Amino acid sequence: INAEYGGCGGVCRVTDSGSNDISYQWSDSSGVIADTREHTLTISSTDTVEYTCKITTADCIDGSPIGRVSIAGAGSDSSSYSYTYDSSLLSYIWWEPTTSKSADLEIACTGSGSGGNFIQEVYLNGEVKSTSFPFKIDAESSNSGAYQCGTVNDGEHVYLKQHTTEVLIVGTPAATISSSTTTYRDGETATITCAISGHPIKSVAIIFNSIAQNITKDNATHYTSEITSFSSAVAGTYTCETMIEWFKSDSGSAQQTSAADSLTLQYVKDAETTLTVTDPSPTKGDSLTLICVVVGYPAPTSDPQLRYISTSSSITSYINFSLGCSGTNTKTCTHQIGSVQYIDSGMYTCNGSNVVDGQRKESEDSVNVTVTGNIEVKITLSQFTTTLTSQPVEIDKALSLTITCSADGNPKPESVTLKKDGDDVTGSETDGYYSKTIVHSIPSLKLWDSGLYSCIGAHNAGGTDPSVERTVYVISPANVTIIVDDQTPDLRAAVSVTCEAVGGYRPSVVTLTKGGTELKKYPDTGTFCTETNDYTLTCNHNIATFEYADNGDYQCTATNPIANSGTSPTAYSTTKTIAVSKAVAVSLNPSSSKDVDSAGSESITCIVDGGAKPYKVTLDRPGSQSTLEWRDDGSSASLTCSEKGVPNILECTYTLNMQKYADDGEFTCTGYNRLTDGDTEQTADAFVNIIITKDVSVTLSEIGTLEMAHGDGLSLTCTADGGRTPHYMELKRQSTTLVKYDEENPADNVDPGLVIKNPNELILGYNKVSSVEYENGGRYTCTSRNKAMNETVAEDSEAVEIIVVKDVSIEDVADLNLDFNDSVNISFQVEGGKEPKSVKITKNGESVLDWSRSGSGQGGCSGGNVLSCSVTISADDWSKNGTYEITAKNNAANNAEKNDTDRFSVTVFKDVVTKFTRPSGSEADMPFEGEYTIICSAEGGREPNEVVLRYPGGTEYQWTRNSSSNSLSCSGSYETSCSHTFTPTYDSDGSYTCIGKNEGRYGAVSSSAIVVLTTVQETTMKVNKKTFSTLTDGLLTLICTVSKKPAIDKNQVNWKFPNGSGYVSDEYISRTPIGDYTWEVTLNISRPSTKLEGLFSCEADGVVETVDVTIAVTCPEIKNADIGPNIDRSYKSVIDVKCKKGFVRTGNDQLTCEIDGSWSGNATCRPISKLAQ
Repeated sequence: INAEYGGCGGVCRVTDSGSNDISYQWSDSSGVIADTREHTLTISSTDTVEYTCKITTADCIDGSPIGRVSIAGAGSDSSSYSYTYDSSLLSYIWWEPTTSKSADLEIACTGSGSGGNFIQEVYLNGEVKSTSFPFKIDAESSNSGAYQCGTVNDGEHVYLKQHTTEVLIVGTPAATISSSTTTYRDGETATITCAISGHPIKSVAIIFNSIAQNITKDNATHYTSEITSFSSAVAGTYTCETMIEWFKSDSGSAQQTSAADSLTLQYVKDAETTLTVTDPSPTKGDSLTLICVVVGYPAPTSDPQLRYISTSSSITSYINFSLGCSGTNTKTCTHQIGSVQYIDSGMYTCNGSNVVDGQRKESEDSVNVTVTGNIEVKITLSQFTTTLTSQPVEIDKALSLTITCSADGNPKPESVTLKKDGDDVTGSETDGYYSKTIVHSIPSLKLWDSGLYSCIGAHNAGGTDPSVERTVYVISPANVTIIVDDQTPDLRAAVSVTCEAVGGYRPSVVTLTKGGTELKKYPDTGTFCTETNDYTLTCNHNIATFEYADNGDYQCTATNPIANSGTSPTAYSTTKTIAVSKAVAVSLNPSSSKDVDSAGSESITCIVDGGAKPYKVTLDRPGSQSTLEWRDDGSSASLTCSEKGVPNILECTYTLNMQKYADDGEFTCTGYNRLTDGDTEQTADAFVNIIITKDVSVTLSEIGTLEMAHGDGLSLTCTADGGRTPHYMELKRQSTTLVKYDEENPADNVDPGLVIKNPNELILGYNKVSSVEYENGGRYTCTSRNKAMNETVAEDSEAVEIIVVKDVSIEDVADLNLDFNDSVNISFQVEGGKEPKSVKITKNGESVLDWSRSGSGQGGCSGGNVLSCSVTISADDWSKNGTYEITAKNNAANNAEKNDTDRFSVTVFKDVVTKFTRPSGSEADMPFEGEYTIICSAEGGREPNEVVLRYPGGTEYQWTRNSSSNSLSCSGSYETSCSHTFTPTYDSDGSYTCIGKNEGRYGAVSSSAIVVLTTVQETTMKVNKKTFSTLTDGLLTLICTVSKKPAIDKNQVNWKFPNGSGYVSDEYISRTPIGDYTWEVTLNISRPSTKLEGLFSCEADGVVETVDVTIAVTCPEIKNADIGPNIDRSYKSVIDVKCKKGFVRTGNDQLTCEIDGSWSGNATCRPISKLAQ
C-alpha cells in the first residue's frame, strides 16, 4: 500500500476484527464505485486504469491517519482477477542489520484470481525474484531495490507497478588505507590505496593536511591516489574517509554515518653536511665565521662535530660551536673567531649524521683556512709586561734587563736584527713556524746602557714591506740630592743649600724653589751649577742672614734629556725643610676671669709664637668637654688657627658655648713646637676663668592642654634652669600645692624629696597619680626662682591644663522577660570623659529614650562624667517584643566623637489563644461543592510554633513554623492566621477544631477552638441527554437526576409532556434514591408514537431541564428474508421480498412502510419443510 501520509507521518496498518468502525470507499476517475473492503476489478487488455481505495478508521496502530492508497494493474484479456492486498508490504523499508548476518527480511504477497493458472510473483527492480512465499532476503546491500507483487496468468506476467516497496539494506561503513611502504625518498612514487565497504556509499576521499587528494576509482570498493615525486612537503598523515547516506522514510531527513582510517608516510634523507667559511684566506686580526649545515630526515640525532688540524703543528683538536646550533631537520651551527691568528691556519672539518631505517648515516665537509699577514715587529723589556713603542723607558741602574726583539708574519720573515744607537747588538736567536726572535740580556744596568734600541724584521729578497722597524729608548733616570748645612738655624744665622743631579744622560736643567717660588735655575742663573762629570751637575745657594721669612720647603728639580728621541725630557726632584729654632710662647685674651651673660656672645683668643712654627695648639675646656686641637699637617682641625703676619705666630680663636653653661669654668691654651726634626717637644700654656649667668627658666614636660586617658598614670616633669642654680620650686593643681622646695624657708616644704638638684638646674618629677580619675583633671602650674646677675632674684613659671578623657561606655542591661500587660523600669549608667552628650534608646528605628545634655531631647538621664538613666517599658502589645539598642555619644580624645552601643531584648510572654475568624460564630453553613475557606488564628508570646486544623472524621492539616513541608497555609508572627480552602461535600458536615501551640514563659502550652459547619445544597438537576432519537418500534427512556440538601420530596420531581400536554403519569415513571440527597427519576415509554415528538421537561422545586425528543417511523424486519442488513425500512420505503435459501415466500412480493410503522401488505418467509407439511 503506497500511503499518502497525513499529519504526523508513518504507515497505518488496518485490520478489521469486526469491532472497529471502519469504512471503505473504492473510486476511479468516474467517482465512487464500491464501499466494501474487497472489490473485484475487471481489467481489459487494452486499459490501464488507476483505482483508489480510501480507508477511514478510528483505530490506527501507529497513531497517524491513513491517507490514500493507489492500486494499478494491467492484464492481457478480459478475465477478472480478485486481489486481497496485504498491508505488510510497505512503501519504504530501511534496515540496519545487526552484526549477525542471520537476520532476514520477509516479503509476502497475497492475492486470488480466476481465468487460468494464477501464480504469485515477487519482482526486484522489474525482474522476477521469486514465485514462492514467504520470500526472505538476507541482510546484504545487494538485496536493496524496488520490490513489487504480481501474478502470472497463463504465462502473462502482471504486476502492480505502483504497488512498490523500496527496500534499502544499510551496510555499516568501513575504510582501510595502505601503501607498499611508509618511508619514501626524494622523487620516489607513493601509491596510497583506500579499501571501503558499506551501503549506500555517498562519498570517498583521501585527505592530506585537510585537502582532498586526486583519487582514482579502481572498482566499487577500491580507490587509489598517487604521489609521483615524493618530498618532505608531502610527508605526513593521510586519511581515507567514506560516508554512507540513507533515509528512514521516503520523505524523512538524511541519515549519515562515516568511517575513516589513517596512514603516516615518512620522508627520509641521509644526512648531508656542508661547511662554509666567510674567507678561506683571512688577514691576521680579521673576524672569521665558519657555518656548518646538516640536512637529514629524520632530523640529525645530535649537533655536528667541528674538527681542526693545525697547519703549524699537525695536531687535531675539536671545537665547540661558539654561537651554538639551531634547527631540526636542517641544523645550522656557527663558530666565530673574533680575531684570527696564524695559529688558526689549518684544515676545518664538520661531521654530521642521522639514523635512517635503523642505520647511522654520516657525512662531512672540509675547508682549508690560511691566515696571512705582513711582518709585525715588537720589542719587549723584561721590566714591562706590554709591547713597547718608541716612547722613552726609564730603568734604574744596577737592575737587570732583558731585551727581546721578535718579528712574525706569513710568509715568515727571513731575518731579525737588534741595534743600539745604530750598532748591532748580539743575543740568542730562535726560529718559530711564523716568527724569528733575538734576546739580549744585561745582568746589571749601567748609565752607559742608556740609548736607542731598534728591532728590525725583513724579507731579504724584497717584495711587499721588505722590512719593519720598532724602537725604544732605555735610560737611567735622574737622581737628585739636596745638602743643607743646618736645617734648624738660629734666627739670622748663615745657611748653605747644595743640589746634586745625576742621570743616564747628564741633566740639562736644574731648578731650586722654596714653597713653589723659583730661587735659581741652571743654565739661566750664572754660575749656579758646575758640570762635575758626563753624568753629574753640582749647584749651590747661600743665605747670609736666615729670617723667619726664609723658613720653608726647599725643592731641587732636575730634567734628564733623551738624545735624538724627539720627546720631552722627564723631571725629577727632592725636597728639604729649613726652619728657625726658638722656644714656643702662649698668651690669652681675656687674660683674667670674666662674667658673661648667657644671652650674649663671647670668644677667647690664644696667641702662640715659636722659632720653629708651632705644629700643634690645644684648648682645654671646662667640665667633661673634649679638648680642641689644631695641627699644621691638617690631621686635626677642631680648633681654628691662622698665621698672624708670619708663619711662626699663630692666632687661635674659640667662640664660647652658652648652651647648658658648658663653657662655665677654666680654659687652658697650650702651644707645641720642635726646633729641629727629632728634637725634644717644647710646650707653653695660659689659662682664664669664665662665669656664665642667666635668669631662671621653667619648662614643663607637658604644656598647653593635655588629654589623658582615664586610668592612665600621670607623670609631669618640671625643669628649672638658671645661670646660678635655682633655689625655689613649687607645683600646684588649681590652687592646691602638690610639691614645694624652698632652700631659704625649708619649713614650708611639701614633699621636697621629689626635687633633684643638679648644677644650674632643679628637676621635679611628679608621678604620684598611678591611675588618673576625672577629679585629677585641672590646671597644673610649676614656678621656680634663682639669683641671677648682680644677685637679683628672677622667677619663671609654666602651666598645663589636663583633661581626663575616656570613650563613652554603657552599663550592660540584662534581657527582660515580661508577662503580657506587665511593665518594668530599666536603670543603667553611661560613663565618659568628656562628659556624655547624648543617650538614645531605639527599637526598630523608633525612639524609646532621647536625652541630650543640651536639653534638646527627652529627659531620663542626669549626672556629669557618670550619667544615671532610666526608662519604663510596658508589655501592652506585641511590638514591645524584640531588641532594644542603647546608643551614647561623647567627645573624647582630640575632641573626636565616640559612641558606644548596648543591646538588650524584651520577650513578652502570653499563653497561646486560638479562635476561628471564619466563620465568625460557632456554627455556619457551607455551599455544596462550592469553594469554601476556613480561617483560624493563634495568638501568643512567644510566637505560636504550631497550628493544627482537624476536620470531621479526623483528617488534619498542620503548620509548623520554619518548616518547608506544611499542609496548612499560615502567616504572621505573634498573631498567626491560618487558612484552608476546600470543596464541601455531604461528608463535610461536623465539628472543625483549630489547635494552636507555643512556648509560654514556663513551658509548652496549647489552646483550641471548635466550630460546627453544615453543608447546604440548592436544587440541582441533570438530564441524561439534551436530545433523544428513537424509532416507533423502539423505547423512549429519559432520566432526570435531582439533588438538594436538605433533601427534596421525591413526589416534587415530575416529567412533563411536550406542547403543554400535562405531566406524565406515575405508571411511566420510576423514582430511585441515590444517597441521602439525590433522586433519579426515569421515564420509559415503549413503541412511542410520533405524536410524542418535542420538548420533554423535568421539573422540581422551580428548576426545569428539557430534552428534545424525535421519533422516526421504521417498519420491522421480515424474518428469514434475504434483503440485506442495510435495507431501508423507513416511512414510505418499498422493498422486494426475497427469502433465504431453504425458505419460500407467502403473501405480497413487495411491501411499503406506512406512517404507523407497519407494512402495507403481508409477506412471510416460511421454511420449505414447513411448507411441505
